[in-house]
Amino acid sequence: MKNTQLMEYSVPQGVKATKTALILPQGMTPDDWVQLGHFLRSSEDSLGIWQADWRKHGYENYERSFVDGVVGQMDFQLHGVEKLELMGQILPEHRHEALTNEHYLIAAKRLTDPKERETWLFTAQSEGLSPREFQASIRAHEVIRIDMEKRQVSLPSPYAARAEYRAWRKELGDAWKDWKRQDFLDVAETMKEMAECYAWLLGMADKAPPR
Repeated sequence: MKNTQLMEYSVPQGVKATKTALILPQGMTPDDWVQLGHFLRSSEDSLGIWQADWRKHGYENYERSFVDGVVGQMDFQLHGVEKLELMGQILPEHRHEALTNEHYLIAAKRLTDPKERETWLFTAQSEGLSPREFQASIRAHEVIRIDMEKRQVSLPSPYAARAEYRAWRKELGDAWKDWKRQDFLDVAETMKEMAECYAWLLGMADKAPPR
């Protein structure tokens, strides 16, 4: 199950980047231009896992106090740093182009044995599992399919959020008993956003016309 699908992309010589611009050298060949396009497209999907590998390399090769200082200067949010640490636990040879950072986070949180991670990540890739299906499959110890068509809600409806939240609560059941620390932090962050939205909605309700 060794992953041989990952393609390697690199930045052609002479390309420079600032916070506001990508500077391409004069005389750049068409092949180098295409290669840069591949790199940019890959960056969109791979930035999180690249950051995780960068952080992991630092802690494995340099003094911890030095790495702590550099990571702190990079201004990664605490929540983001924890995710980078988790994703860094997934070995490069166990990754697949069809999978997302969310797949890797689930594997890191739910599975402690590297062999299990390798097997399940290969299964997720070969079966085309969404992150939700991947997590449900790990819990059930078998491939689970989730029919999202039956749970679709008309998003423009003001009642969509209520319906989606109640569906989530019903589906959750006592699954929270298996949650790790990061799971609780993720849900708590979402609930914080919902509380802020709740306060905004109450304010808007005072200004809205009656039925």
